[in-house]
Amino acid sequence: MKPPARQASLPRRSFASRVFGFDVFISFALGPAPRGTQSYASDLARRLRERDFTVFFSEDEAPPGSELDSSLRTALHRSRILVVIANRGTLAAPRWVRKEVEAFRSRHPTRPIIPISVDGSLLDPALSTDAQAWLQFQDRIWLDESADAVESGMATEAVIERLATAPTHTKANVGWRWVVRGVGVLLAGLSILLGFATWSASESAERARAELRRALSLGLVSQAQARLAKQQLGGDERALLELLAAHRIAPSAATFGGLQAGLLRRPGLIRLVMSPAPQTVVAFSPDGQRMASGGADGMVRFRDPGTLAVAATTQGKHEGGITGLAWCGDGQTAVSGSTDMSIRAWDTATGKAIGAPMKGPNKGWVVSVLCNADGTVAISHHQPDGSLRAWNPRTGQPVAMPAEWQSPRATVIAISPDRRRMATGSTDGMLRLWSVASGEQIGEPHKGHTADVIGIAFSRDGTRIVSAGGEGSLQLWDANTVEKLGDPHPSGAKRMYSIALNVDGTRAALGRGDNTIQLWDTSAWKTVAPPLEGHQLGVLGVAFSADGSRLLSVGGDNSIRLWDAADGQPLGASLATPKDGVTSIAFSPDGRSLAAGGADKLVHRWNLQTRQPIEPPLAGHERPVTSVAYSRDGTRLVSSGGDHTLRLWDAESGRPIGKALETVDTPSALSFGIDNQHVIYSSYSGVRVWDVTLDERPRGMVDGHQGWVNGLAYSPRYKVVVTSAQNDTELRLWDGATGQAMGEPLKTGHKSGVTAVAFSPDGARIASGSIGGMLRILDVRSRQPVGDPLGDPLVSLEASISGLDWSADGDWLVSGDSRGAWLWNARTGQPIGVPFGSAGQGGAGQMAFSPDGRLVVGAGSTVHLWPAPRAWADELCAKLARNMSPKEWRDWISPELAYTCQCPGLPVPADDTPGAGAAPQCAGPASRSLFHMPLSKG
Repeated sequence: MKPPARQASLPRRSFASRVFGFDVFISFALGPAPRGTQSYASDLARRLRERDFTVFFSEDEAPPGSELDSSLRTALHRSRILVVIANRGTLAAPRWVRKEVEAFRSRHPTRPIIPISVDGSLLDPALSTDAQAWLQFQDRIWLDESADAVESGMATEAVIERLATAPTHTKANVGWRWVVRGVGVLLAGLSILLGFATWSASESAERARAELRRALSLGLVSQAQARLAKQQLGGDERALLELLAAHRIAPSAATFGGLQAGLLRRPGLIRLVMSPAPQTVVAFSPDGQRMASGGADGMVRFRDPGTLAVAATTQGKHEGGITGLAWCGDGQTAVSGSTDMSIRAWDTATGKAIGAPMKGPNKGWVVSVLCNADGTVAISHHQPDGSLRAWNPRTGQPVAMPAEWQSPRATVIAISPDRRRMATGSTDGMLRLWSVASGEQIGEPHKGHTADVIGIAFSRDGTRIVSAGGEGSLQLWDANTVEKLGDPHPSGAKRMYSIALNVDGTRAALGRGDNTIQLWDTSAWKTVAPPLEGHQLGVLGVAFSADGSRLLSVGGDNSIRLWDAADGQPLGASLATPKDGVTSIAFSPDGRSLAAGGADKLVHRWNLQTRQPIEPPLAGHERPVTSVAYSRDGTRLVSSGGDHTLRLWDAESGRPIGKALETVDTPSALSFGIDNQHVIYSSYSGVRVWDVTLDERPRGMVDGHQGWVNGLAYSPRYKVVVTSAQNDTELRLWDGATGQAMGEPLKTGHKSGVTAVAFSPDGARIASGSIGGMLRILDVRSRQPVGDPLGDPLVSLEASISGLDWSADGDWLVSGDSRGAWLWNARTGQPIGVPFGSAGQGGAGQMAFSPDGRLVVGAGSTVHLWPAPRAWADELCAKLARNMSPKEWRDWISPELAYTCQCPGLPVPADDTPGAGAAPQCAGPASRSLFHMPLSKG
């Protein structure tokens, strides 16, 4: 008997649409690009509704059954126009879109069907012939849309205008207004219906609020993604707050996709704060535990480098913008220079001014400043004459300075971390090194550039210098001998604003004129990762933290950003993986540890709180480890190997327990039973149960698979085992206690061998993945597949599925293949966002959710941790320092919706609207990232 189709989660409909139907029904394909277009369809629906059209659109409108359900069919029958978003992926595999078109045409053969041809898809001969058979678009009106518009999720105004003038003439909402007026007159004279009218108004208002929340949520996701892509103004802070607000207002697949897009767009960003004025310079304290930034408002702000919170602000300021900032070696004094031609000294703890302002030449503004080790000498660099001057910052008086410093004209200066040497670049492209104490030149000058030297920086250990030339090159120098280390290297930037070196000079950061930061490996002069993006205006200052793991940047867009500089910008974190990779992974039940079987014959373990290996690895297998599993109570660990053995370990001490069990062949998958005393494992020769308390041969289960039994999962709730085989499209269920087969094999619908299998936490469903890349779910009670295959194999699942796991709450499913990790809503079958990882990172391989559902682990050539959907909102909140203000909520979200905290635990700025009252409270602990630890000791 065919199982009933699941009902789609349809949007609530107004009474007007129930009575008069819909003006427009939008038909589109779900899933990721190049087939899925739900973000674009969402924006199209929102903007048509703004023009007073009733629109049927739902991200869940395509149910997984073989036929359209009654709700969808009713909506199609009661719609005046069918709009079809036709991109190449949809035309190649129309599936539900074709069914909707055919159902609409069969009921309304004369009503218009308007395709939106994305990037000329309807003109492609390879697609148009098949599409004509069901879409019948030739000699009909269609609209053209660009691929960029669909990718950004923003419909062009031209398409909106054309649809707004489509031959519908009569809008449902217009009719509804007349009905409401008539009903209002009747109700005025019929007091007996007052109670019904009150109930109806309340119900309608609630539906209206729900529709408003949903429409706003989808619109916010589209707008925020456009801001992150710099297609709309507003900046990163507003974009992230909008994504979070959209998710808090009306969570959906679209908002989860938006949260993930925010993480993927800014993976290297650890923290973002906005300053009252554009920030022009940044500098770390000598001990790396504090940092300071100077702004165009003439103020210096001393900050915690982990949170970027202001600890002190200068009491007084320059009359012009700050152009130079430096810490003195004692860490208690900082000096700043300004376009007002003055130099000032500050107490870094209190922000109080030290001494009087030091005034430079009337015609020369300060472009940079330095300070020596004990804070007794400050050196200022002036333009346009390129002069250098020395001052006593405590008295404000000039200090005698060697005449050699004045020639040739300096373009940039830098001081070594020990404050004993000064490097200068000049207009002749030469680099010179000086003793700060004696003023004498160290070594001979060396030419490094064919144009002016425009940037210079020391490494924090003082052994390397990097310089940038006006011709666009970078040069590395030995800071002791002033000799070039290799040849100049092209920077790839037409304009450079700032430059910095890390601890030992092996990594350089370049603030570029295109508002990005490029990280370089200076040993080979190759880029570490794609440029760090986010600044809206020039990156005016960059600085590495003391350990080189973090990078600070400031820009003309008022933002201060903390970045992960250790390994570029991958999302999540990689664990120290054995050279030849790992074959299997398992979380401890408490989620604090992770175990992995290594191709190096060892079992490796990590402490997930510190991300550090638990030493030593477990040794005993003579061939690669094929599988690992923890006992249900977490006290023991079992591993299998290519040497045909099973080994039992104490999970805390890592000591072996008893003797290794010799098996007939190589075990491929294993699991502990519910009693922690039985290990169930599969191999080429079938499935067996090993009683770890008895020294005897394992008990075999009845087999029947074709070929190698490569997949095994155990349901503790029902004590049932499910197995799969590489050459078999069917699954088999076994009684975990007796080893007896439970009924006939399960028909999966796979067209090729099953490679991975997993029980849902409640034991009611089984997920399976195949060699052909198809992912399916079966209902255990009915023994039938649940709906269609999850996702769209044509677009997203072309590679064989190697790993599969459910989240502990049963809401999410993760699959892994050679190209990455794919996340799915296990309730609806929708793909969530885009895959993590890439083929270049070794794909994802084996997959596992952490017990708390906040981490996803993929294992192959590397072991990588990613945030799971449950943690996405927290990860974005950890990058921010505040919530929206109430005024921003009214302006950016809606004055009709009550304020909702985007990030519990973060402050809400005061509302500057007169009479606004107290700001909302966002109680709760502040979100902390799963991957970035605080930088400061506190």
